[in-house]
Amino acid sequence: MTTRKWLHVAFGVVILGLLSTASTGAIWNAKRTTYFTFHRAVAIPGMSLPAGTYVFELADPNTLNLVRILSRDRHKVYLTAFTTFVARPNTGNMDSTLAFGESSAGKPPAIKVWYPQDETTGRQFIY
Repeated sequence: MTTRKWLHVAFGVVILGLLSTASTGAIWNAKRTTYFTFHRAVAIPGMSLPAGTYVFELADPNTLNLVRILSRDRHKVYLTAFTTFVARPNTGNMDSTLAFGESSAGKPPAIKVWYPQDETTGRQFIY
């Protein structure tokens, strides 16, 4: 009977160990932080961003439609704005991506929608 008891304890320890390592390996990105690099200027509501790398993220994970755009080093905030939710097109690709709108000649293309990775909805900027 003692051997059986020890076998149950050992099995429980192994299962507990497996479950704890699986949960600590998964990092959840609550702010949906995404880095985008642009090789030319792009437009956002109220201004134009020069070529460079920018951070797109939720300003507050509890307010899912408030988006913030920052410099790569996070020292400058370019935009904090409310957005509207839009459905992601059914392309099968769930990578983080941007959708651009049309722009007139000589003007930078406007970012219309940010689709965070692995989400079925995007955040449409209000112009």
